[in-house]
Amino acid sequence: NKFDDMMVFLANECKGCFGHAVVVDSSFHIFTRIWCIAEIVQSSVSKIQQRIVMPSQHVLDSHYGLLAQIDVARCQAADENDKSYILDKIGRHKTEAFNRKLQCLIFGLDGLLKAFVHGQQRVAVIARLLRAAQRSHPPAVGD
Repeated sequence: NKFDDMMVFLANECKGCFGHAVVVDSSFHIFTRIWCIAEIVQSSVSKIQQRIVMPSQHVLDSHYGLLAQIDVARCQAADENDKSYILDKIGRHKTEAFNRKLQCLIFGLDGLLKAFVHGQQRVAVIARLLRAAQRSHPPAVGD
């Protein structure tokens, strides 16, 4: 499993001539697959330009809730060893941070959905991410 090494290699050797197209199926099944999620994050980490291809705005609207609740630990793989490999690579105790990063990659100002998600939807997602971050790192006494 050297996909991340290959992505880093391509990003370094093919600057400006290599990108990552995230092609979304009409049921958003791609966002339930752990390898697909890992590739989205690795592309970002490797500074590979990403672009999402989606059937329609209606399909996004129908599955928006799924995107807002992606949890890498609940994603699937054809082989359980693959899932274990990816979760071990992330760090089993770091999946919440990974999920928050993924949400930013999807919904952030420069995220995959920047051309699809507007105003009020973006504010709602940002608020949810902030609440999750606060639950993970409560303020110290006296703050």
